[in-house]
Amino acid sequence: MCKLCHWRSFCLAQLKAMDDLSLILELGRSKRDVMFARFKNMGDLANSDLNAFIQRILDYNEDDCIATWVFLDAVQSLSITK
Repeated sequence: MCKLCHWRSFCLAQLKAMDDLSLILELGRSKRDVMFARFKNMGDLANSDLNAFIQRILDYNEDDCIATWVFLDAVQSLSITK
């Protein structure tokens, strides 16, 4: 949808200015919304303590579990694009 919208360049500039997580290839808004509870932007993700995040998953918390799978999917898409 966005590629067909005449507002695309405006929105993209806004997303870049906000360092939005949806800039991760194939992450999209729905997965970003799940991750938003832990990571507000790309800087939060880059500076996060992933070991502590993963430990919370191992201790099992349903919300963290969903966020972890979303996160791992996003990281996988990043490694594919490099």
